[in-house]
Amino acid sequence: MNLQNDLVFKNKIVVNDTTDGDSFSGSIKASGGISVTKGVYANSISLPGSTITGGSLLNISNSLINLNSFTKLGDNISIKMKKWTGIFPSSANNSVNISHGLDWTKIVSCNVYVNTTTGSIQPIIPPNFTITANLESQFQITSSDVVCFSNSNSANLFGCLVVVNVIYTS
Repeated sequence: MNLQNDLVFKNKIVVNDTTDGDSFSGSIKASGGISVTKGVYANSISLPGSTITGGSLLNISNSLINLNSFTKLGDNISIKMKKWTGIFPSSANNSVNISHGLDWTKIVSCNVYVNTTTGSIQPIIPPNFTITANLESQFQITSSDVVCFSNSNSANLFGCLVVVNVIYTS
């Protein structure tokens, strides 16, 4: 199927596969959204409240994009992100385990920070922060958990919110 004109739909467009040689040049407009499960090749796609232009680069503006699968970046890596929260230990020399439920060999990166509202202290404290007293923490990734550790220099973090952000591959 080769189309040369604009297509306008009032319902959702579902594209299952465009790798079989079909092509479209023009614009696609659908008020119900566009769902793509394998490949899309178009110069312009218009969604309610957004503008997406194509070619070799996609520029997306004013839109909420929801990708339910892995996102492919470059030639050889597909990634997803997950976020978990927990509570920092309430005393020194303790730990808290936050289960990640992932194959730990697929974890590409992990950010852990403690969110504190103690007085005038900055609200986001990264691991190994030792410039100011009583704000130090450490973490490690095990096969099942992200483990956050307190020590004798962690007093202003006791009982605060821990945020874990993980990027992992398929």
